[in-house]
Amino acid sequence: MFDIKKVEADAKAEIAEEKGRVAKTKIKAALKRIADAEAIVKNARDEYEVLLRDIGA
Repeated sequence: MFDIKKVEADAKAEIAEEKGRVAKTKIKAALKRIADAEAIVKNARDEYEVLLRDIGA
């Protein structure tokens, strides 16, 4: 015989772990997009500074 309450608890724990993994993956992807966007903005600012220097502003 098996303990149905234990089986149910184990199943709920597995579902919670999977949801946690999915959430972590989504959060990591969002943080990567933010980091990429920040790098793009930094490059644009650097290019702008060079442009200002080149035109003598």
